Amino acid sequence: THHLANGRSSIEALPSLLAQLPSLLEQSFITSSYKDVSLNPLPRILGEHGYSSAFFHGGYTGTMYFDVLANLFSFTRYYGAEDFPSQADSLDGQWCIMDEPFLLFTAKELSKQKAPFFATIFTLSSHHPYTIPEHHQGRFPKGKLEIHESIGYADYALAQFFAAAEK
Repeated sequence: THHLANGRSSIEALPSLLAQLPSLLEQSFITSSYKDVSLNPLPRILGEHGYSSAFFHGGYTGTMYFDVLANLFSFTRYYGAEDFPSQADSLDGQWCIMDEPFLLFTAKELSKQKAPFFATIFTLSSHHPYTIPEHHQGRFPKGKLEIHESIGYADYALAQFFAAAEK
């Protein structure tokens, strides 16, 4: 009851964050008839200043139309689950790749980027059914809401990402 958001769901977050487009429509921007309206999103602005850009999504290409959005917003490269080296124990059984292995893959790919570059990462563990990898079961506090344990896992996965990225 005490929060504000520029979107009601994940699919609405990226236009808000990357193109300063608040969620004012009944449906998401990317699935609306307005998706072809000319915007000036951050990846395009940075591209005009010599930056390359990459969008990393732990789901399959086409999920939530993020590949379409990445193209519309002028990302140089899109990475979906198909770009991840397949490992059965990395799949969550619902959305696709669990956060920790996908973020470690992302850190490795970012280390190959030539400066200057801009990257956006979209992870999945904070989406229902909030899957926690078997080897991390019981490691994170359950909290009061069903999502809390997965947020603990996401936080842990981000720590692993930053530890790998700083090297």
